[in-house]
Amino acid sequence: SGTEDRLVPYKGGPSPAIPAKDGKLAFVHAEESTLLWANAMGYKGERLLKPTSTSGNIESFRYLDGDVIHCRVNNAGHGATHEITEETLLQFLLTAKPSSNVSKGDVSPAK
Repeated sequence: SGTEDRLVPYKGGPSPAIPAKDGKLAFVHAEESTLLWANAMGYKGERLLKPTSTSGNIESFRYLDGDVIHCRVNNAGHGATHEITEETLLQFLLTAKPSSNVSKGDVSPAK
C-alpha cells in the first residue's frame, strides 16, 4: 500500500475519488486491514507498530511467520505494487508456506 495513495487512503477514511451511496467510499487503515486478515487466520497479538523488515522505501509487517504480510511503500501512490521487484516477489513466493486453513481448502475467516 502506498502512503501517498489518493484513491485508497493509506490511513483509512473516505476516498477523495471513489463515490459511494452516501458520499465517498470509506476504507480501513491499511495496517489495520492487514491485522484483520491476520486475526482471521489465527493471530492473537496486537498490531505491529514497527516494520519487521525494511528495503529501501518498502517496510514490511509480517504476521504468523510471514503467512500475512503488509508492505508499506513510503512516498508511493496507488500503483505502489510496482515498487516491489520481481525478485522480492519471487523470494516471497518461494519461501511462503501454505497456512493450515488453506491447505485444508478452507479460506473463510476463522470464527
